[in-house]
Amino acid sequence: MTKEEKYSHLRNTLIGISCRDNELNILKQHFRNEIFSDRRYDRIHNLMNLIKILEKRDVISPNDISSLGYIANVLQNNDIIELINHFNVPTQAEPVRQNVAAPVEPMNQNVGPANNIGRVLPVIDTDPTGRVYDLICREIGQKWKDFARALKIGEGYIDQLEYQHRSNIEEITRQVIIYHRQICDPPYWKYKLTQALDEARRKDLSMKVQEIFAMYSSL
Repeated sequence: MTKEEKYSHLRNTLIGISCRDNELNILKQHFRNEIFSDRRYDRIHNLMNLIKILEKRDVISPNDISSLGYIANVLQNNDIIELINHFNVPTQAEPVRQNVAAPVEPMNQNVGPANNIGRVLPVIDTDPTGRVYDLICREIGQKWKDFARALKIGEGYIDQLEYQHRSNIEEITRQVIIYHRQICDPPYWKYKLTQALDEARRKDLSMKVQEIFAMYSSL
């Protein structure tokens, strides 16, 4: 099966998946810059409309399916994710050319910092993201709406999150933070996160988050 045939199968399978209104709104918002037209944005009523526009903008093609991966993750569809994971795996009709290389001397498996056998001291995680997420989700409480608004989350999304997750504030807040990080410029997401906590009148929580970032930046 050629790459184009694989892409066609993947695309058609994805289009056939049920996409709820809140999921479609998240996808439209994520690709708003690529859609590049308010008129086209308003005409997107289903997944097929969205994918056709993204194909016209060369955001999605047989040579670049990364955006399809994002769509599959939003839809939480394991079948599509599996197809994407196998997209670049050659079929029998596309044999892999193997380069003949000189024999490589085996590495000594008993030396080096990567060897975890017999480890006593724990490995220190140098990424503070998970700890920050957990802290905010656990302590934000009833201020989660003010926090979401400060991160420029629309009222429609806030209502959908509240309806879908009822009183599960931790899950709602986690989705808000993840969405914020996806749409925010990488250099600014930490600053805007703590600023939003300040605006939500949770300066105490903002200070805790800043302390975590400062502590991990020295590792």
